[in-house]
Amino acid sequence: MSFGTGYHATTRLASALLLDSVAKGEDWVDAGTGTGVLAILASKIGAKSVFAFDIDEWSVNNTIENIELNSVKNVTVDQSDLNTLQFSLYDGIVANIFANILIENMKKFSEAIKTDGVFICTGILKYDKERVLDAAIDNGFELFEELNEDEWVAYKFRKKL
Repeated sequence: MSFGTGYHATTRLASALLLDSVAKGEDWVDAGTGTGVLAILASKIGAKSVFAFDIDEWSVNNTIENIELNSVKNVTVDQSDLNTLQFSLYDGIVANIFANILIENMKKFSEAIKTDGVFICTGILKYDKERVLDAAIDNGFELFEELNEDEWVAYKFRKKL
């Protein structure tokens, strides 16, 4: 549960980056939602809609419960596999997932974000940060901000023209 309560470093890092990234009226994705804390935050700070998904059934059910407990009406939750999911086009994506999954899906994330949109990713150990950074740059992102806590790294990218 520490990943989904806000206690884990990666959740705190992603939350800090979300606070100044979500603009009112935007459409966002919470990839690998866990307990939905990042989707709920994006909603509360102004997102028009948030699509939250996870491969794990327990996570999906927990997210649904948490959005109800927080009186959030604009979050859609789905049990989906990132490898087969077909994205629409979004203003931003936040992904708190392991580095290898981020790297493998970087092209998919890039194609799902509008030009000048935001991609926030964490779940990255400091030992993997260069590989994630290289994959992001190779897929049309430019680094906007990096945060670190203990052995964890979070990146905020902008989608280039």
